[in-house]
Amino acid sequence: MVRLNIDRPDSPSRTRSRIESVYDWIAGNDDYQRNDHNLRQIQFCVITVSAVATGFVNAFAHRERLGWVGATLLAALIMGFVEKFYFTLRHGLVTIYKSRKQRFAAKLCYRVIQATMILNATILCAWVAGIELPEFLQFWNRWSIAVHFALALVGVSAVRDYDAVVISRSGCDFTEVAATE
Repeated sequence: MVRLNIDRPDSPSRTRSRIESVYDWIAGNDDYQRNDHNLRQIQFCVITVSAVATGFVNAFAHRERLGWVGATLLAALIMGFVEKFYFTLRHGLVTIYKSRKQRFAAKLCYRVIQATMILNATILCAWVAGIELPEFLQFWNRWSIAVHFALALVGVSAVRDYDAVVISRSGCDFTEVAATE
């Protein structure tokens, strides 16, 4: 029982307390805080620019059909979805999502969003540089809206449906099903 630490007191051990104080000291360090702040700023700027690129290259590929107003509204909608979903997934993966299925669904959506943002930033860079798009990027530019809407419809539902709290509230007890099989 002593080796398993079952009867341990609620207060942390001396060694554990020392380790925690070292981490607190590192996190409280001005250089660490400055670096963390700078990394957050860089991430916010890159994600925002990528989300804007995603919205505008997706929507303005269809400008002839939608018109300027329609394309601008669609661009704002796609940009808002991509940025909000990206930061929500990032926050959830770091702090909230605990179940294996929910983490898998969130991580898959997160990586798909990153890949789409990279492709759309590539299209924007080619447009700015005046370079002809390769055929696969032209195809992507025409159909990427479908990927984003599919991600919104399927991905958001999957992440929410795999939430342990939602499963618990639904009354489904998977332990009983597993025990009877």
